[in-house]
Amino acid sequence: MSTSDHLNGIANNAISNGASLVGAIVGWTFKVGPSNPVTRTDARATLAKWGRGDAVPEALAAADGIARACYEVPVSAVGADKDTLKVSKASKKKADTTASVIVYEKAEREGEAGEGWTPAGRCRVDVQQGVAVALAPDGATGTPRGLAYAAKLAAWANYLISNVGSRDLSNVLTHIVREQLHGVTVFGEKAGTYFIPSSKVADVERLAADVAAIGIYVSVIRQTDGSAAPVAAQAATESFADRIDALAKRVAECKARNVRSDGIASSLAEAVSIQSEVAMWQHVAGFQADAIATIAAELQAFFAAAASAKDAKGSTAGIPAPACDTSALRGERDADAPPPPPAPVAADDDDGAI
Repeated sequence: MSTSDHLNGIANNAISNGASLVGAIVGWTFKVGPSNPVTRTDARATLAKWGRGDAVPEALAAADGIARACYEVPVSAVGADKDTLKVSKASKKKADTTASVIVYEKAEREGEAGEGWTPAGRCRVDVQQGVAVALAPDGATGTPRGLAYAAKLAAWANYLISNVGSRDLSNVLTHIVREQLHGVTVFGEKAGTYFIPSSKVADVERLAADVAAIGIYVSVIRQTDGSAAPVAAQAATESFADRIDALAKRVAECKARNVRSDGIASSLAEAVSIQSEVAMWQHVAGFQADAIATIAAELQAFFAAAASAKDAKGSTAGIPAPACDTSALRGERDADAPPPPPAPVAADDDDGAI
């Protein structure tokens, strides 16, 4: 039995004995790469169930694959470090390719000749085949380590042409969890671990089942009242406070200058969104729902009035600005409060490990 299964068993037993479900702690890991390839077609089909299929491109150009590989394949993959091996764009790329990068290896010189960087390998697009290829540098034989790294770059770039890596999926999953499931980070310094309100627990469990098919392993650990509620309440409160502060800045802009109508409309939509989301958090102990709802209502009224003034070709300068004081919403977690259980790691991501 996995850690999450064990903890969920405890939570479900507590619920059957009268405890209340307040939400779930959610985290995820990836297992995508050559050892577990996930095609872009499959990723798009799975994410389309959540309205995000188009967030993953149907294909990646070989040139873009090389650019990604330069960031995603560590030099440690060939036993080097950034002080001894580096890669940069070819300064005089030939006309027969769309992208070319040169791998350089640091060369030690005798006596006081100093150090230098020797061209050690090359990765470029073979336009005729539409793939990345690894070669020796122009006019040189290269070095074993440089050639090996160039081969790693080409292999990962070619994988990404029709398959996804964790980078393709991470932002999409974060958007779904935050925007559609109303998750908030439990600790600011631990981005990637989220608390989901109870009204969305069934949805996140469905999400976990869906994305397992594309190499995303989502751990969902149910939480009952008293376990993670205080921590989650403060995280959610501060998350809403951040959004309110952003809207307060927009209020000041509206009053100071002629803000476009679409800017007012988006701000009004955000205020309405805050109002609707607050209701999902009201049952979590310690969450300051009334205070947040009051401020959101004031913001909503301001932007509605601003929109009317804009439609009437009038000025927003005379509309009273809400106070929007979020200082009372912010605080630090009690040092004695127990942290929520961590989401267990299900699998390692092998991005770039070719």
